[in-house]
Amino acid sequence: MTPPGEAASRIEEINALQDDLLRQLDELERRSAAVLAAHLPGTQPCGVPVAEMPESGPVAAGPESG
Repeated sequence: MTPPGEAASRIEEINALQDDLLRQLDELERRSAAVLAAHLPGTQPCGVPVAEMPESGPVAAGPESG
């Protein structure tokens, strides 16, 4: 069995790694959106052409619309 002090230290290490990975993921998402916007003019951040985006309805209103 792992001693409590060692387990706490490992948990802190894992949490720090998780935080770092989440920061990297956020940065990757920002960069991807910037590249998409730069190379595909006329698209929304999701990559769907503006002309194909619905103007009303549940998709246009977003997930919080119920």
